[in-house]
Order: sequence, then C-alpha cells, then structure tokens
Amino acid sequence: MISGVHPKVKRQLDRTETTTEILGEENVFEASPVVGASTREAYAAAQSWLQALPAGSGDAAQLAPVVQNQ
Repeated sequence: MISGVHPKVKRQLDRTETTTEILGEENVFEASPVVGASTREAYAAAQSWLQALPAGSGDAAQLAPVVQNQ
C-alpha cells in the first residue's frame, strides 16, 4: 500500500498499468489537503486486510510471502 500519492504520480502509475498490474487499485491512496488523511485511510485498509486473513496467518514470517505476491 502506498499513501500520499500526488495526482500526477497516480496518473503515471495508471498509464504504466502499475496501479492495476502490481499495486492494486485498492492499495493506492491519493494525497488530500488534510495532512495524514490518506495514510489513515491506508492504515484502515491494511487493518481490514489483516482481519480478512485466515486464522493463524498473523505471524510476520508467514505474511512476508503474501505481501510480496500482492
């Protein structure tokens, strides 16, 4: 997940299909006029993602391959 993404950078990510092919649209949070807002939004999304993982998969060593394959 990335947050605080400037709109021009987001457009470049979209043009190169990085948003859809690598990061996932749901993992890119554009910057807003409110400092920290996109980071809080990304944090909430990350928490939801972690909650959705199967039970017992919360170990950091187990998560590393999952994160790398996203």
